[in-house]
Amino acid sequence: MAKTKGRSAWWGVHSWVGLKLSAILTFILATGTLATVSNEIDWLLTPVMRSAAPADAPVAWRALHATALAHADGGRVEILRAPIGPGFAAQASVALPSGETRRIWANPVDGRFAGTTSWRNVQQVLRQLHRRLILPNALGYFIVSLFSVLLGTLLVTGLVSYKRFWRGFLRLPQYRRGRLRQFAGDLHRFAALWSLWFVAIIAVTGMLYLTASIGIEPSGASLAAPQSAVRERTTLDQCLDLLGDRVRGLDIALVVLPETPGDPLVAMGRDGAVLTADTASRVAIDPTRCTIVKTALAGRQNAVARLYLASNPLHFGTFGGLFTKLLWFALGTVVTGISLTGSIIYACRIGREVGPPGRGALTRWRHGLGIWAYPTFGLVIFALVLLTGALSGPVAFALDDWHLW
Repeated sequence: MAKTKGRSAWWGVHSWVGLKLSAILTFILATGTLATVSNEIDWLLTPVMRSAAPADAPVAWRALHATALAHADGGRVEILRAPIGPGFAAQASVALPSGETRRIWANPVDGRFAGTTSWRNVQQVLRQLHRRLILPNALGYFIVSLFSVLLGTLLVTGLVSYKRFWRGFLRLPQYRRGRLRQFAGDLHRFAALWSLWFVAIIAVTGMLYLTASIGIEPSGASLAAPQSAVRERTTLDQCLDLLGDRVRGLDIALVVLPETPGDPLVAMGRDGAVLTADTASRVAIDPTRCTIVKTALAGRQNAVARLYLASNPLHFGTFGGLFTKLLWFALGTVVTGISLTGSIIYACRIGREVGPPGRGALTRWRHGLGIWAYPTFGLVIFALVLLTGALSGPVAFALDDWHLW
């Protein structure tokens, strides 16, 4: 009897969280799912992003910089980026005097100009919707990250309340006439069991984002470069000429140019460490002498720092290229469906118990949500209103945080 009551309590928590917070949770899951393939969506929609250059061809950084300067319209070239995948062009980010940020696309091999686009694109919109609901960075980031705890709660309570859950892996859902809700419930449990590992990854990496949002995050170790002979004064172009495929064991993916005199040129990339983003390691270069002054390589970080560095590749499935991104997209679609159908199934169940008799499923669902419908749906609607304002102009700043690569 005690076990039954305990299981019922766990089920109550699972159902309450899954139903009352379903609107915002489903929205976060859906935008995150789309965000995994957002660059590919932009690639399909934007011809200038495409390139026929070989995927392993070295980037002509100096030529890319020259192309960006030639099309900057008086603006400052801030960032140079290698292609983010096979078939993609290289890009440069330019800050215009008007305050707008523009992307300039070019062939990575010779820097030949391909076209110009706004900084805002599908990837940027989905990133900001998923990451912070278009809210101010600190607040939005914290709210979204907090849902990782709720996702972990749903995982644990679902397992504990599902008696002999291991048998469910082979229990295929079967539809029987007149038992649609029962079929939906079986499908919900079956899909949830087979995506447990994926949900666990998303929940744990989300909790890492949560700790980072409140300032608990390892800074990582940076090493000063050994003293070297002082070279004659050089130019930025000369330093860019020295950036080949690798610098100190670093496969360069992105170059941040100096903003003011005295600032370093920072090259970011991979140093061979597994499960790290393509900008996880960095080398700071003195542009007046073309000498390395500091390095921070992912492979030399401690275990805690490496865990945080692995959060982005694991959360968005970027560690295995297009294959894992498509896999993450498929699994994210399944989990989004689990969130949505689970809330509807439970709302219909309690609707029969406490709701108005003879009413439709949508009415029972609203009744089950109760007062929680207002803050959850309100937050989603508010985010979409902010997005509309950002795209049309009045709150354009909401999508212009270019420093979030």
